[in-house]
Amino acid sequence: MLFNGFGIDAAWVTASAVLLVVAWLLAWGLSLEARDERERRGERRGFAVGVLTPSRGRAVAVAAALTAVGLGATWATHGPASSTSTGPAAVPAHVALVAVSMRRLHHAAAEPAALPPVARGRVVRLTITVEDRVLEIAPGVRYAAWTFNGHVPGPVIHARQGQRVEVMFRNHGTMPHSLDFHSARIAPDKAYRDVAPGRSLRISFVAERPGVYLYHCVTAPAVGHIANGMYGAMIVDPIHPLPPAQSYVLTAGEWYTDHSSPARLDFEKAMAMTPDWATFNGRAFQYNDAPLHAARNEHVRFYVVNAGPNLVVPFHLVGGIFDRAYVDGDVTHWLRNVQTTDVAPGGAAIFDARFPVAGVYGFVNHAFANADKGEIGTLLVGSARGSMSH
Repeated sequence: MLFNGFGIDAAWVTASAVLLVVAWLLAWGLSLEARDERERRGERRGFAVGVLTPSRGRAVAVAAALTAVGLGATWATHGPASSTSTGPAAVPAHVALVAVSMRRLHHAAAEPAALPPVARGRVVRLTITVEDRVLEIAPGVRYAAWTFNGHVPGPVIHARQGQRVEVMFRNHGTMPHSLDFHSARIAPDKAYRDVAPGRSLRISFVAERPGVYLYHCVTAPAVGHIANGMYGAMIVDPIHPLPPAQSYVLTAGEWYTDHSSPARLDFEKAMAMTPDWATFNGRAFQYNDAPLHAARNEHVRFYVVNAGPNLVVPFHLVGGIFDRAYVDGDVTHWLRNVQTTDVAPGGAAIFDARFPVAGVYGFVNHAFANADKGEIGTLLVGSARGSMSH
């Protein structure tokens, strides 16, 4: 693991800017030389001559500018700021290309991870709409997803124990879909039935049991619907709330892609459980590009939900130990001083920690093949800057 406080972005900007300035000065000097030569020959400086006619200065300027961009890119990608490999086999070539070059040079807005406020009143009302959307699931990778409310994951539902939850489920997609709440005790043949395109269904239940839960589409084949992005998290606070904390929700998911653009589901990969990307909140590496934050000694809580559809997430904190781990979201019992705990597909857990020392910390799927595929993020404590790489 490497904690790198200087991203490639700064190196790219600095190197390219310096080299482009040098190229401009070179072109300007050659342009003056060419003007003096024309004046010595008695040529007039008209618009066509001064602006449109090719000249040695302009040719050299273009060449120098292209050289500057190339040198800047080469320096940024391979220079001292990015030399993180510890050996000839430290990072596979495709991981180095995507996880370093593209990830550092491409920035999209991260999905919010902060736990939203708990809903007020006796009834929690919301609408969840199926929408087919093309989303970025990894740096430079676009995917034709099936979404809840246009995002993967769908909206975080935050309720209190005893509140009634009323969901208007609308299908604006092109095929039947459904909605399965792990937080509900309700007859699935009625509440979780398929909803045809253009139709809707009202789902109502009481949030009886506190904890953190998954919701997802359960239409057959469920592996395909979940792998296309149809999942979200629901948190039910106990009547006597957990201790206050800076709280984040991380919903783990897997993407199985073909070679289209935008990419679509490769069902054979999904059945073989071999994802191309593993993500927290729908997009690989996004919380390295946009780290989460906490104050020194602040109580930090992670609600980790595993949508799967297939793989276990051994959740681990790099540089820290969990004070408490509420296994499968059971808020009445917890483990103390935990290093890593599995979160099963379809399951969830709650992790509490404090950070007495300011710095750059990481949270990862400790099955590192899946960390390399995107399930990795950074937590900055205090005034620390930087991000975690691997």
